[in-house]
Amino acid sequence: MKVTEMTFSTSHGDMLVTAKQFASISDDDLEWLEITRDDLVRCWKEGEHLMKDHVPSDRVHPIAEVDNDGTRFVVISDTRSTRTG
Repeated sequence: MKVTEMTFSTSHGDMLVTAKQFASISDDDLEWLEITRDDLVRCWKEGEHLMKDHVPSDRVHPIAEVDNDGTRFVVISDTRSTRTG
């Protein structure tokens, strides 16, 4: 499944980035996301790789988390467990 959005964990909270926004992310946006452009691209590619065997009915999406040492890593999250009410 093609990645249409990815959530990035930041100290400000989780921030959703869509594929449409991806190409136009500014340096200020990168600072807000607390990520370098290289890491942003790497995470998006990791998300695409992790999502390749999923279909929309799986209701999962990629999340770029931050490890204790500041390194970004991507996990797949079940959207059913993150939705409320």
